[in-house]
Amino acid sequence: MTCNSGQEFRYPEACNFVCNRGYKLTHTTSRVRHCQTDATWSGNDAECIAYASCAALKDVGYTTSGSYVIDPDGPDFGAEPFSVYCDFPRGTTVISHDSESRTSVSPRCNPAGCYKRNRVLWPATGADGSCDGPV
Repeated sequence: MTCNSGQEFRYPEACNFVCNRGYKLTHTTSRVRHCQTDATWSGNDAECIAYASCAALKDVGYTTSGSYVIDPDGPDFGAEPFSVYCDFPRGTTVISHDSESRTSVSPRCNPAGCYKRNRVLWPATGADGSCDGPV
């Protein structure tokens, strides 16, 4: 997030906040904050969050494919944001992980949904034509 970094502000100057590539300001964030007479800032603190998906990035005008951080369940729920590769021309989201080979599971009679496996996710460097999904 940037706001004329390193600059000192005086009343009534304003600071216009801009998020880094791939992030957006929250709905409660004040994009423009003014230096007030009591040496405090007007409005709410600026906070940047990740978009929910590559499709959301595309919807707001992103066209350059590359590594982006997404947060499908939002900033206040569940999993932490993670990196993916957004391939905008092809309309795919590519996610790599450390569990891409077949895994043998011992035949046991367990309740549905009991099998769990931790995976480490990282952005892929490009799309593979063998497993595309919509953005």
